[in-house]
Amino acid sequence: MNSPLISLLALLVAGYICKRYLWLARRRSRLPYPPGPKPKPLIGNALQIPTQTPWLTYAKWAEIYQSDILHVEALGQHIIILNSREVVAEIMDQRAAIYSGRPSIPMYDL
Repeated sequence: MNSPLISLLALLVAGYICKRYLWLARRRSRLPYPPGPKPKPLIGNALQIPTQTPWLTYAKWAEIYQSDILHVEALGQHIIILNSREVVAEIMDQRAAIYSGRPSIPMYDL
C-alpha cells in the first residue's frame, strides 16, 4: 500500500473514534428523559403523536408508563407531556425559575 492511503485511512479511523467518544460523553452527561413510547429511528414518535383527542392517548400512556410526566420525540424535537394538574402546578408555578427559558437580565434585578 502506498503511504498517502494509509495516512488517510488512519485519519478516518481516528476521526471516527473521536466522534464516537464525544457522542458517548455527551450522552452520559445528560439526565435521562421521562418514560414514554420507544421512538423509531429518524422520525421518532412522529407517527404516534395523536392529532385528534390527544388527551385520551396521553392518559393511556400515563397508565402504561406509570408516570404523569411523559417524553416523546418527533423529528429530533423532544416533547415533554405533563399529564396531571398537580405536576403542572409544581413545575410551572413552584419551579418556574428552574425551567424558564428566559435569561436573567441583571439590570432589572434592582
